Amino acid sequence: LRHPIKSIKTSIHQVIIMRVTILSLCTVATAAFSPLYSVKNQQTKTSLQETIAQPNYAQNFGDPAQNMPPQGGAITTPPQFRNGLWPVKDKWDESKSVLVHGETLRTSSLPIDINNIHMMLRSDGRPIVAKYELWMGPDYTPWILQAYSEDGITRPVNAMIATPKRENTIAIRNTANMEFPFEVCMTVDNSLGEVRQAISEVGNTQIIQGGALRSYPLPEAVESCQILLKTDGRHLKAKVELLQGPNNVKQAFEVYASDGSYRPLHVVIDTPGSGNMVRIINKLTMEYPLLATVVPLAAKDKMTGDVTYL
Repeated sequence: LRHPIKSIKTSIHQVIIMRVTILSLCTVATAAFSPLYSVKNQQTKTSLQETIAQPNYAQNFGDPAQNMPPQGGAITTPPQFRNGLWPVKDKWDESKSVLVHGETLRTSSLPIDINNIHMMLRSDGRPIVAKYELWMGPDYTPWILQAYSEDGITRPVNAMIATPKRENTIAIRNTANMEFPFEVCMTVDNSLGEVRQAISEVGNTQIIQGGALRSYPLPEAVESCQILLKTDGRHLKAKVELLQGPNNVKQAFEVYASDGSYRPLHVVIDTPGSGNMVRIINKLTMEYPLLATVVPLAAKDKMTGDVTYL
């Protein structure tokens, strides 16, 4: 019995000596390589600061300074958007809005001659959590959109929904609690198809493969932007987020479409303030790429406060 106990004590002593030796070697290695690591880390930090300080805005958005309004505050709208979306406040004044309380559902039947609708949501400043559904028949839902906004006044929800060729029913559901109602307003605008075509022609359309993400930093002058996601006829499942700061989501959309060509995602996001970034994530696999286009819609002049629609 004494012999096994002595062998165990000897093994424990050897393990302790080996541990002390390894710790000593790690300390020497850290002291030797820490200056090199500090230099490399500083170089990486400097290159990131240069990248952030000089983003390639012209490639995605063009120069906002070239589209600033003239002195006097006139708001100009180019022909491709003149019969389209803006200003939204006029649509709120001209159309009837409905209050949707939390955990309730509203529906509206659409005739066959309506190809596009514009649904707008706003609140008194509280968050908006909503779910859009496009019903075709009793048990077929080819298009679903989940929307979130941190502030329903600063960043209202604006979604342009394609309803082509058939009688459809649009459903809007307030998925928040009873304490978070919002107003909904719907207008019919069959010219939105031309607007989407103009966005694809004017904007810088990029392919986002399945499982990938792409970020679009926004200049401070941009007050709102249009986002268009579509496919070549395959399924569309993606998430769009408006970030202001690291992982600080101010507004988000998550879409599913059985056919991303007939029923794309077309939304407008208000981007007040600075440090805004749009992040688009393709949530499907590699077999389902999508085409993403992000273009500015309105820009604000810092000196005069004038707004122009680009």
